[in-house]
Amino acid sequence: MSKSIKFKNNTYIDSSGIVHNRKSLKDMLNNKLNKTVLFDNVPSVGEVGKLSAPGSSYTISGNFSNYDFLLIIFRSRVWGWCKKEELIFNANQFGSSNVATGNLYSAVMPLYNSNTIATMQYYFTNNNKVSVYYNSHYSGDNHLYIATIIGCKLLSS
Repeated sequence: MSKSIKFKNNTYIDSSGIVHNRKSLKDMLNNKLNKTVLFDNVPSVGEVGKLSAPGSSYTISGNFSNYDFLLIIFRSRVWGWCKKEELIFNANQFGSSNVATGNLYSAVMPLYNSNTIATMQYYFTNNNKVSVYYNSHYSGDNHLYIATIIGCKLLSS
């Protein structure tokens, strides 16, 4: 079933008219997803997240391009008291060799119990590796880190 999306100027668009990689938004909204956890790390007290320091990286088994999109979950503070989720749809850009290609993603979120905004920049390499390029808060008890990466594949109707 199509869904209508209303814009601020009272213009409507039908979800069946929005397409990405030959898949309509209508199908993405109506179909179920096959989700695979590719990375999962919530540090203990006194530890720092594995994907937090600039230069840190993680290689998954498999290939990012096997998924229609990725769900990246960021957390701050030990045990992940603050959480932010980002969807990455550009599967054709996974596997860029370095940040010079322009495929640098950013996450911005507040830190727990602080008047501080943390910023992280990350990128994908070799189609199976994610690397942290920059992180404004990557150590201590209240730091920003990538907690989970989930690969999502749309199931056929």
